[in-house]
Amino acid sequence: MNRGCFAYYKEGISAAFASLKKSKINYFKYYLFMLASFLGSLLFITSPICSLAKVKMAKFAMDEKEIKVFDSFQPANSPKMWYTSLLTNSIRYILILSGVVLIFLCVIPFCLISMGIPNRSVGVVFMVFFAYIGLFVIEIFVLIATLYLSPVNYVIIMRPEMNVTDVLHSSMATMKKTGKLTLFGIALINNIVIGIFAFFVSLFILIGILMNHPAVLVIMIIFSVFVLFALLLVLPILNLGTHIAEVSLYEDIAEFESKSTPAAQQSEHTSVQEQARNQEEKELTTDELLASLFDESE
Repeated sequence: MNRGCFAYYKEGISAAFASLKKSKINYFKYYLFMLASFLGSLLFITSPICSLAKVKMAKFAMDEKEIKVFDSFQPANSPKMWYTSLLTNSIRYILILSGVVLIFLCVIPFCLISMGIPNRSVGVVFMVFFAYIGLFVIEIFVLIATLYLSPVNYVIIMRPEMNVTDVLHSSMATMKKTGKLTLFGIALINNIVIGIFAFFVSLFILIGILMNHPAVLVIMIIFSVFVLFALLLVLPILNLGTHIAEVSLYEDIAEFESKSTPAAQQSEHTSVQEQARNQEEKELTTDELLASLFDESE
């Protein structure tokens, strides 16, 4: 059940605040985790683990109200999870990039035709128009594709036995019916909150510059520093709260699809047959035992 972006964001912020306020060192621990995740995401080998670790951290904060840095990197213990995350996220980025290139190639002929118009001014207008249309379509495509494939890391955490194609299918199935606007709304709310801090920092600096007075400039810089300090205090709450809100949404709407191969289906069928056979043998053994207990023929 989708409860809306405001409900999830409020729930996420509340859980993040409760987790971070448990101990003063939790702020330092989460800043350490944020920095480690950022640096790890820059490396090809560690990027999949860092993506999965964000989901694990959100789960710990949501379920246990704890900040567990080392435990969040538990997926590093499973080569299969690393491999699945690496391939799944690589395919996700390749698909998005391919769509962008395809749209770009579709727009180029219209721009070239516009350049061939005899009236240079009219040609430039049409070329700019088609370029903006292309950029708009690219932005919409990237946004929609990102939303549809956003749950892949959550699916890997919750179903580590799934293969790459199953993860992609499950991600698409999860976001197909509901959740896209909610997920977009969660990110939008968080960006607006951070944007408010950035707006006041820019405003104070701009006022100090426009007033053209050293004393006013110093005062405005001090105000900007206070705003930045406030942002540093709330940034862990906002960052963790957003991840918790996203994970909470996935838990409410997740659908796990398994597109098993024929071999896997045959293996599953064989396993079911073996279980039935074992159960039958157990029942026969029980019947024989009862018969021996109550058999007075001897």
